[in-house]
Amino acid sequence: MNYAGPSFMITSRNGPLPAPEYGVGIYYNLRGSAPGSLPDWEPRGFPETVVQDPAGTLLLVEQPEGGNIAGNDWPSFSMGPVGPASGGDQSPYQIVAGGRQKWGEVAYGLHARRFNYLFHDGHVAIHRLTDTVGTGTTNAPRGMWTMKAGD
Repeated sequence: MNYAGPSFMITSRNGPLPAPEYGVGIYYNLRGSAPGSLPDWEPRGFPETVVQDPAGTLLLVEQPEGGNIAGNDWPSFSMGPVGPASGGDQSPYQIVAGGRQKWGEVAYGLHARRFNYLFHDGHVAIHRLTDTVGTGTTNAPRGMWTMKAGD
């Protein structure tokens, strides 16, 4: 899921939501909860109305990097197309610059240098990384990676 921006990790059930700027993906990290406690079955999130451009805003992206395997929640979100390695082989980016493994880069090459993207209006499209970043860059994306129209 496209992450909600720099403050996307919530550490308290009542913690403030990040500003609605990037995506709607919020990561609830409630490590301080009592052992064995049940998850919040109704976690807070953004209303649909915060997305100014549903046909041009990413909801889900291919995330082939790092430990993104069944049963692993890291990275269950994507922070952008390209970024630095973090935490060994696990990274919250589609392609890791300077990482030990090249899973994202290989998958991108196998897909004719394109990834599939699901948008808020429900359509799926295949794009090159550079097509998704708008006025930003692959390391600091805007465009389809934000909820704002026209960036």
